[in-house]
Amino acid sequence: MKYTNMNRDELIRRLKSLQAVDIEKATGDKLQKTVHELEVHQIELEMQNRQLQEVQHELEESRNRYADLYDFAPIGYVTLDKKGVIIEINLTAATMIGIERSHLIEAPFVSLVTQSDRKVFQDYLLQCGKDNEKTICEINLKVKKSNPITVQLLSIPVEDSQHKKMLFRTAITDITARKEADENQRQLEVRMRLAQKLESLGVLTGGIAHDFNNMLAAILGNADLALLDIPDEAPVQKYISQIVKVTRRATDLTNQMLAYAGKIELKAMPLNLSRLVGDMAQLLKTIVSKKAIFKYELEKTIPPIEADMAQLTQVVMNLITNASEALAGKEGVIMVKTGIMEANQEYLSSFYKNGDLPAGQRVYLEVSDTGMGMDKETISKIFDPFFSTKFTGRGLGMASALGILQKHNAAIKIDSSPGAGTTIRILFPLAGKTVPETVSELSTPEEWRGSGTVLVVDDEEDVRLMASAMMEKLGFTVLSAIDGVEGVKIFRKHADEIAFVLLDLTMPRMDGVETFTEMRRVNPDVRIILSSGYSKEDSVERFAEIPFSGFIKKPYRFEDLMGKVRTIMEE
Repeated sequence: MKYTNMNRDELIRRLKSLQAVDIEKATGDKLQKTVHELEVHQIELEMQNRQLQEVQHELEESRNRYADLYDFAPIGYVTLDKKGVIIEINLTAATMIGIERSHLIEAPFVSLVTQSDRKVFQDYLLQCGKDNEKTICEINLKVKKSNPITVQLLSIPVEDSQHKKMLFRTAITDITARKEADENQRQLEVRMRLAQKLESLGVLTGGIAHDFNNMLAAILGNADLALLDIPDEAPVQKYISQIVKVTRRATDLTNQMLAYAGKIELKAMPLNLSRLVGDMAQLLKTIVSKKAIFKYELEKTIPPIEADMAQLTQVVMNLITNASEALAGKEGVIMVKTGIMEANQEYLSSFYKNGDLPAGQRVYLEVSDTGMGMDKETISKIFDPFFSTKFTGRGLGMASALGILQKHNAAIKIDSSPGAGTTIRILFPLAGKTVPETVSELSTPEEWRGSGTVLVVDDEEDVRLMASAMMEKLGFTVLSAIDGVEGVKIFRKHADEIAFVLLDLTMPRMDGVETFTEMRRVNPDVRIILSSGYSKEDSVERFAEIPFSGFIKKPYRFEDLMGKVRTIMEE
């Protein structure tokens, strides 16, 4: 500043000294000089005053801008003392909590924290006091007229203006939506991993069942041949009959494994789910605990679904059996419900299903119990083959049920927690306009014989020998091949004399499809019976445009093969 830096006190002192001047003695020049100095000082004071006013105005504007930024910041701000008492809080935080700011000042912040997180907050305060840098934690806050919200606290320690006590400047960020998104993403990843796991297990289970069926085919076929060659009164007959009986039970087990793998043949027809469950009521009572109380809520006007009655019956019985065992011999309730509902994509996303299913109306089956319930870990394993919550048992029930349901384009959901029972809901699509027709098998007499030459192609030696023996028993001359390559070679040589070919579908070097194609090039009218350990539906889908004469599923009995052979020979 180019003017004299004379302050107010100095000016007053000069004025007082001026009063002491003997004005009468003072010369005109001296008086005039003094007056001029006073005028200059007055101007200086006025300029300083204006500058002070401008600075004060700027400070007020800055303070207002800070207040607006503080109050309307996108996140909440709060200042806490070491005891967690609120010293200051912005409008964003007050709005987030749903309480007026005036009611929050001097209130303990812990009173806003949910009961389960209060210890977490108290520990956080202690940690803030120990560290001289920012400290972070996540807690849930109670919100007026709403569910609790999840927030992140980020605090830094500061001293108050008098440097007498420690305060914590704390930023509050609402992360509820982010946590929900993270949880949804986690659940999606869990379902994806489960789907991948189930797919891998399905492939493994289907392969095991296929190979096991080949072994059972040899056992069952040879046992049948033995029964044909021994007299009815022979003592050994009862032992062989027992082999046949046990082998057929083993076949049922492999069928369950194939059901889990989704490789089962459906005999679909329109079914009323309520009527199906109602008709099973008496049977269901015989398989549950005597202490179980059955309750039914079956919708009478339910639309039909398209399903295989036998397989759906197996699913219902499995669910009821599990519900009964969950009661652990104690009194409890088993509730069975049917009905129709509208299912959107969000609801369907919480179900176990085979791929994406369209939103729309669904018929549902719900089985609930008041038993012991299951934890999340158990639920995550419940569809694994051979997993069981029981000490004994094969554990294929829910695994095969899932395979059956996926084959029906149905979806299943399990809600359970320890001590709170279990509820299983299944959603079925409504029946379409057309229903696949089921072909009834031609009944065959006990005795029938053919003639001519047949070619048996199978890479499993035991199955090949058994099938060849059955063909010879039927009166045929048999040629056999260990795989498709050898089979095509033999067929080229004997094409004119071969009446038909019994062809395995799964072979090394050249599979059944390739072998079939090569044989048709030699003779387009060749008659071929396809054979596989998988179901007909799963096996012949690759032959949609290639005509074949018949299909027989392994393991098969002598009369089954005889019926197939007679059918194609008499056409």
